Amino acid sequence: MVLPLHAPQGGLLELLQVSTGSTLGAVVYNSGGLTIDNGWVRLHGGGHEQVLAVTEEAPGVLVIGHDVVGGRFALNSGALGGDPGEVNYWSPDSLEWAALGIGYTDFVHAFLRGATTDFYANLRWNEWANDVSELHLDQGIALYPPPFSKDGQDVERVHRGVVPLDELHYIYATYADQLNGN
Repeated sequence: MVLPLHAPQGGLLELLQVSTGSTLGAVVYNSGGLTIDNGWVRLHGGGHEQVLAVTEEAPGVLVIGHDVVGGRFALNSGALGGDPGEVNYWSPDSLEWAALGIGYTDFVHAFLRGATTDFYANLRWNEWANDVSELHLDQGIALYPPPFSKDGQDVERVHRGVVPLDELHYIYATYADQLNGN
């Protein structure tokens, strides 16, 4: 689903150094974002009242989307693995970034064509579509025990609760810091 744009984003295109002729530029300029696979994935566009605009999370990390279980997608602008412009995924089952081996356009096309089924095979439970359909776009689903833990590997058996996405991202960042000794 294409989300309505909150406000014109010509300045964001300039900041990103992309044109409306690129897939990223078209999404940013013409939409607030996109929801994919019943809202499991929310790609950031120019900004929507419940979905962030494409933003630079840290130098070299351009966040382009997120999913309902706390994962984030970013373009490598020099700080992540893989080639510049490659999409990376920060996964709640590994607590680290991994290069996907594709750029933004191929990523969007693959996810629109159903690649999410295999991509999320280990993070989805039987009733995920029903659970996700009840969420607001600024909400996610916390899994406990978390999927990076031994007890959290079987997502059918974990507790699932609706939480604000910013809280879910904070929780996983805290876990990652603690596990890395920070």
